[in-house]
Amino acid sequence: MAVRPKLDATERVVRAITDAEWDKKNGRISPSLFANSNVSVSRLSVFSLRLLVEIFHRDFDRPTRIVNGVGVIAVGELNRIGQHHKDKPVSLTVEAAPEKNNEAHAEIPERITRGLANKIVDALQKHDAEKSSTQWAGVLGQQFLIWTWRRGEILSKRIRSFS
Repeated sequence: MAVRPKLDATERVVRAITDAEWDKKNGRISPSLFANSNVSVSRLSVFSLRLLVEIFHRDFDRPTRIVNGVGVIAVGELNRIGQHHKDKPVSLTVEAAPEKNNEAHAEIPERITRGLANKIVDALQKHDAEKSSTQWAGVLGQQFLIWTWRRGEILSKRIRSFS
């Protein structure tokens, strides 16, 4: 496996937040957003926030899940939070991991505990990313499905059969 370059401490990264992770009514984001290893983020030095939000909607929106926000944090801040975590200090890094559909993709390879994830979530600069409506299309057997929804409410379903 090739060695992936580590990002500079000043670089800022973005994480998509879906409606399953962000309870906007109560203002809470679940630590599950970061509690894992190889957590995917995207680099603001590669693409603008506006373009990344479009990529997130394209890649993650489904009839049962939508991206309704993003969180932004500097790599150096992530590392500082990790090193000052009382339970188990960890040096957090972010590695460039470009993908075909997102050249800005990067990963936090270290394992992040739920307690540490809570601290990271608290430090995020949060931005709203809801769209007025979203479409998702897919193939199911011999049918082509198109769903349109807004804020979790399905507005229309269209089904076309292949013949």
